[in-house]
Amino acid sequence: MNEPVRHGRNLWISGVAVLFGAALVTATCVFQVRITEVAMVSTLGRPGKPVSEPGLYGKLPWPFQRVYTFDKRVQLFEGQYREILTKDGLNLVARLYMAWRIEDPSLFYEWVGFDTADSARILSGLLDKHSSDVLGQHALVSLVSTRPQQEESIRAIEQDIRQRIQAEATRYGITVQTLGFEHLGLPESVTQAVFSRMIADRERLAEKTRSEGERDAKLIRTEAERLRAEKLSTAEAEAARIRGEAESEALKHFSVFEQDPEFALFLRKLEALEQTLKDKTTIVLDRDIPPYDLLSPGSLKDAGGPTPAPKP
Repeated sequence: MNEPVRHGRNLWISGVAVLFGAALVTATCVFQVRITEVAMVSTLGRPGKPVSEPGLYGKLPWPFQRVYTFDKRVQLFEGQYREILTKDGLNLVARLYMAWRIEDPSLFYEWVGFDTADSARILSGLLDKHSSDVLGQHALVSLVSTRPQQEESIRAIEQDIRQRIQAEATRYGITVQTLGFEHLGLPESVTQAVFSRMIADRERLAEKTRSEGERDAKLIRTEAERLRAEKLSTAEAEAARIRGEAESEALKHFSVFEQDPEFALFLRKLEALEQTLKDKTTIVLDRDIPPYDLLSPGSLKDAGGPTPAPKP
């Protein structure tokens, strides 16, 4: 009775041992690649070809082969708040962020290692270096202002920093997809100096505008005076010409009037009389007052005018 029991117990222990051995072999010789990961199997310390397709794969047990997995999703890295010196010698407080991912697991493993946390040290160094270089080439007014083109200027600076970082990050197997400013401002120590400089810049711009306006106004006044003098000279010349022609014509009439002064006076009186009576106006005057003396009996005879015919 004891012998069968002992035999059954041995079989049970053997089965458990076999299952444990199979589980151990599975754990050490099979590995899984998830959809968010890329795996790399190293053989005796030498990295192999990356495995990016999700599924189950086999390998030799440790220490012959070892599996390293890397997260292939886009990851966020945030830099520290830093004071950066601008081109015009003022400090600027900036904090930048990067969206990055592992592009080449072999290079990443070679230069960074299998722990993605070590990448923060490399990214931080690249970000500090190139952000200082780029921002140091720009004046503060081009970074912090209310100009309509300000957003485009900031985007160009972000793109410049990203391209410089990418040029070095490629050797680590890293791709920087996006980079931007999370914070951009002024430290309290330079705020007053910045305001004073901005006021001085505005005053200088206003003075320049006033000077240009006064210069343009002077040019306009000078041109107007020139045109006025030119037109006045032309008008005076025309008036002198007309006066000359009138005087010449008057001399011709005067020469005729000198031949018969009484008749000339008679014509002038007739002209004046015509002008005063053309509107049928009633005027009570002494008829001896020129030119109304022409209305007196015998005035035509005295004036040398034609003598009326005698009555029959």
